Amino acid sequence: MIERITLKMQAYNYLKKQIIDGKLKADEIYTEQGFAEMLNISRTPVREAVLQLAHEDFVTIKPNKGFVLREYSVRDIDEYLQVRTAIEGFCGMYAVDTAGSQQWKDLVETLETYLKQEEDMIEKDATSQEFMKKDFDFHLAIVGYNNNRQMLNIFNDMRNRIDRIGVKTFSIGGTITNAYKEHTEIYKAIKHGTRNDIYMAIEAHLDKYREVLDKL
Repeated sequence: MIERITLKMQAYNYLKKQIIDGKLKADEIYTEQGFAEMLNISRTPVREAVLQLAHEDFVTIKPNKGFVLREYSVRDIDEYLQVRTAIEGFCGMYAVDTAGSQQWKDLVETLETYLKQEEDMIEKDATSQEFMKKDFDFHLAIVGYNNNRQMLNIFNDMRNRIDRIGVKTFSIGGTITNAYKEHTEIYKAIKHGTRNDIYMAIEAHLDKYREVLDKL
């Protein structure tokens, strides 16, 4: 039993990474057997991994054929971003409410570090995938600030779904630089602003993300 669970997670992690990194094509049907042979494991753990990915809305199963990537509608994306705005906005306001505490000082220092790393990545012409990982770290630091496990779980779920498309957004000229500037505004709002300032900064950032997605 332990071995089978391990193989399922191996297949799940592999497939999910392929999806998020944009390695699988939206218009192609994939088979469990094909990935089983690729990973050199039996078909059963791959089937279980695909079922989990379908439950998480990453793929759609085609009976007797295989599975395809789940296509996200404009409404899907709007709903995901609304949830992210609500969660990140709340966590940002909580951070502002605790300004001056050691926890707040640690957050400010962490965000400063991420901004410096993002600036370095822009100067070195980092890839979309590389910057997206740092973008995730920046937002995760804010969401994780109040140690709410439910919010973290929802945030991770929403981010993974959106990031399947996110790789494409950061490939558009100027998007990485704009994201860095918007992160800077979020950082300033947490360090010097009010509850309204931080919520508006986060909302404006995610609205820009939606605008970029609309261009794809």
